[in-house]
Amino acid sequence: MRTVLAPAPVIFRLVVAFAVLPTVGAGAQEIALSLNQGRVSLVARDASVGEVLAEWARLGDTLVLNADKLANERITLTLEQVPEARALETLLRAATGYVAAPRPAGASGASRFDRILIFVSESAPARASAAPAPNPPPMTRQVPSISAIRPPGIQPAGTPPGLQTPQAVPPALPLAPPVPAPAPMQGNPFLRPPSPNGETPQTAPRPGIIMPSPQTPPPNRPE
Repeated sequence: MRTVLAPAPVIFRLVVAFAVLPTVGAGAQEIALSLNQGRVSLVARDASVGEVLAEWARLGDTLVLNADKLANERITLTLEQVPEARALETLLRAATGYVAAPRPAGASGASRFDRILIFVSESAPARASAAPAPNPPPMTRQVPSISAIRPPGIQPAGTPPGLQTPQAVPPALPLAPPVPAPAPMQGNPFLRPPSPNGETPQTAPRPGIIMPSPQTPPPNRPE
């Protein structure tokens, strides 16, 4: 009787294959969804929200829009006989928002929603663009205040009684040197000084009137 042994490499490959198969089966994706009279039962393991909504659209005859724009993160979730609105709220809590339109009365479909519209905000770019240069500050003109050009003694409208508005002080101007005053005249200014030959000067009581000169009487003749 002869015994035939299999080559060692073949036995090693079979052992590795049986060791890997249970691991692959344990980590496989699973989606079990049922829709019945407005209630949802879901068992999701290592699946994305978009894949769950794709199964919802297939079973419930529902149009789902923008499901492909959701984040591709894997979830593990179990729901048992919960209302469809609550199930959607749980699945789409990471979205910006959504609108679920009810199915018209008499229309066929396992889901009570005819269409589901999902709003997803676009992610910011990884590298922000260069910021523009800031605008220069606006030019401002200094306008003289009203109090600087207001005549003294006039108060602006709305000033409470007793509250004086400070007036602007004009700038000091250079003073001219003093001019010496003329020496006062002695005596009557209307009298002329005596002449060197002894004649009496003529006088005038008012300016512009000329008085006649006195006449010398003739000498008396002897009788």
